[in-house]
Amino acid sequence: MTGTFFDPRSLKPVGDLVIGGTVAHVGCVGTGLAISFDNEIKCVPFKTGRGTNWEAFETVLCAGPRLVSGGVAAVDARAEGFSDRHLFNRHPRPAAGVTGAGKLLLVCAKTPVTFAELAKVMRRLGAVEAVGLDGGSSTALYC
Repeated sequence: MTGTFFDPRSLKPVGDLVIGGTVAHVGCVGTGLAISFDNEIKCVPFKTGRGTNWEAFETVLCAGPRLVSGGVAAVDARAEGFSDRHLFNRHPRPAAGVTGAGKLLLVCAKTPVTFAELAKVMRRLGAVEAVGLDGGSSTALYC
């Protein structure tokens, strides 16, 4: 499954990445899909300008925007640092989320959707927290 967005000029990720508890890349936007060392999954907002403390997490993928927060659709991409107009159009989109029972949801919408529409899909699937991942031509899911 695809992950964080990348800068088309530098080809570097735009979100933080943590692998095996070590910060592999520091980005500047998004919400982190964060998995703790005991496999608890959270969606953690990136703290613009201050950095985010990822010490409690083994794996983090900052993408975005946040789609669901506390069981409610909550999309505010601009507040998370996303400004590229192209992102707000309809696109095929992947998302990751967690249910109230702690189950991980990995979803790909093949039909082009907006962030708000994808948030509704994630809620219908039982997500209490969810984040969008890099979409468009990057959308893929392989199992």
